[in-house]
Amino acid sequence: MSPTPGRPDSSYTGVLLGRHLGRYSSRVSENEVLAILAVGGTLAGVWLGYWLQQAAESRREIREACAQAIATALETAAQFELIEVEISGGAPAPPLRPEVAREWFLALSRVGLASPKSAAAAARLSTAIGNATAGQTASTAAERKAARVSAMGAIEAFQTDVSRELGRRWLRR
Repeated sequence: MSPTPGRPDSSYTGVLLGRHLGRYSSRVSENEVLAILAVGGTLAGVWLGYWLQQAAESRREIREACAQAIATALETAAQFELIEVEISGGAPAPPLRPEVAREWFLALSRVGLASPKSAAAAARLSTAIGNATAGQTASTAAERKAARVSAMGAIEAFQTDVSRELGRRWLRR
């Protein structure tokens, strides 16, 4: 079959194209390859740095929320001790700061957003502090003390659970 008048044969176009591409592809130098690798490596380094910074910032925010939750729980437990002293005939306990409940809620909700395991640990701590609060209405000093000891154990367990979770978290990001 003859080529269309005014248009070159398709096999002829392929030969020209092959020669044209071959001429450029055979002249790729080491410097060009190194330049491409340098640009690619720079972009990958920037991306990795951003990713690591975001992960570190996320862990820092979760640690701060955990510290706030623990501090609020300890403040509540200390208040229970002061109330016990007051019940025993000692000095009157100062009132609990009104913002404690808000700080408690915000800290536990921030911890709960970290992961399902952190949310479960926060829920266990919240339940234990609630039980300790209810336990302070008990009629005997031994029952009130048992409730406070239980709260302190829950605070320690919360701290351990969250520390383990944060240690594993960087592996999942």
